[in-house]
Amino acid sequence: MTDPVIRHFHETADEFDTIYTGEKNKFSRWLDHKLRWDMYERLRRTIEVISQHNAPSVLDIGAGTGRFFKPMIEAGARHIVAVEPAARMMTIARQLAAEQGISEKIDFITTPFLDAKLNEVCDVSIAIGFYDYIPNPVEHLRRAREATATTMVATFPRAGTLRARIRKVRLSMRGCPSYYYSREQLEAALQATGYSSWEIDTFGQLLFVVALV
Repeated sequence: MTDPVIRHFHETADEFDTIYTGEKNKFSRWLDHKLRWDMYERLRRTIEVISQHNAPSVLDIGAGTGRFFKPMIEAGARHIVAVEPAARMMTIARQLAAEQGISEKIDFITTPFLDAKLNEVCDVSIAIGFYDYIPNPVEHLRRAREATATTMVATFPRAGTLRARIRKVRLSMRGCPSYYYSREQLEAALQATGYSSWEIDTFGQLLFVVALV
């Protein structure tokens, strides 16, 4: 993840977190549920995968403000390794975990994923909303595979949609690059990085991947 992306999410962390808290005006909340329904669906599907494992350890790549922590623990995760390079994002994540009484189940690593010193191979890894900001996913997918014992879950924003074009311009105006993928590009990246099998589902603006290592 590049410095402009890290800087963007450090500066906008509180604004970003309102997508999950709903702490905004009524019209903005309506827009989120109307236009960002796939963000809530990706959470539901990720938790469904977690629940299919027996008390897994989870590597959360690009953990953001930590909104997946409690649902994952409630789904049976025994331990989470959270990697997030944006300092303000991680501050919010730590505060949230403390408020929810789950801090002891989480290791917090504030650094880019490729630079993170990981002390264990986790049963499951997730990268939700992470590859939106990665220009070439191969190196990150490969490291995720090496750090995962069984299952990798990730989302990739779809290329070629009207909302993708609008979003790319909007983020560019804020100094944050973003990247979008076709199914063919994603298939090639997964094959190049050695995953044994995978399923790719399309919903909303997303490609949702569940891959076996």
